[in-house]
Amino acid sequence: YTFTAAPPPGSPWAVTNLYNVAFTGDTSVTLTLASPVTLSGRVLDPLGSGLPNQTIGIAPWGTSNWIYQTTDSSGNYSFQVAPGDYQLYVYAYNYPSAGLNAPASYYLYNSNDSPLSLTASTAMNITLPAKRVRVRVQDPAGNPVANVTLTTNDSYNPNLMLGTLAADGYSSYPSWLPPPATNASGDVDLWLFPNGPYNTYTFTA
Repeated sequence: YTFTAAPPPGSPWAVTNLYNVAFTGDTSVTLTLASPVTLSGRVLDPLGSGLPNQTIGIAPWGTSNWIYQTTDSSGNYSFQVAPGDYQLYVYAYNYPSAGLNAPASYYLYNSNDSPLSLTASTAMNITLPAKRVRVRVQDPAGNPVANVTLTTNDSYNPNLMLGTLAADGYSSYPSWLPPPATNASGDVDLWLFPNGPYNTYTFTA
C-alpha cells in the first residue's frame, strides 16, 4: 500500500506519501508530514522558445495521485510537493494554427527505471525532443501543390529525454485535430519525436 495524507488548505505541510506499507494483521502506521519542495521550470520547443498551454502531471512514484498544471504564456510551470520520488509527464494537443514548434499531439513521460527524485527545490527545463520534418508535396510533374493537409500516425520511442530524465514518448499529427497544410511552395513543417526501434511514421497527404 501507499498511504497519502492531504493537509487542509493553508497548511504549511505538503501532501505526503508513505510507500511500501505491507501487513498481514492489525497494525499501526505513523505518517510524518513533510515540508514542501518546489519543482519548477519551463517547457521549451527545440528552438528554445517557451511553449504555452502544455499540460504537466506529477504523481508520487507508484501511485495515481496526479496533480496537473498548464504552462503559462512563457512555458513556465511550478509544483510544490513533499520530498520523494515522482512520476512526471507532459502532453498537449496543439492546433497548427497556434504556430508552435511542437507536435500536434504528443505524450512524454519518465521511464519506469528513472524516477524524479526530489530532496530539495529543483529547477528543470523540459525541451521537447522533437525534430523538424519539412514536407514538400508536388504533382507528378514535380510542381508544388498548395493547401494539401498532412496527417501522421503516432510512433513510440523508449529512448527520449524528459528534462534530465530518461523518457518514453510518442507524437503524431492525428486526423481528429485540424491538420497543417502546405503553403504556396508546397511545403509544410511538422515537428515530431524521432521514431524508436519498433515502428516508423506514415505520412498522409
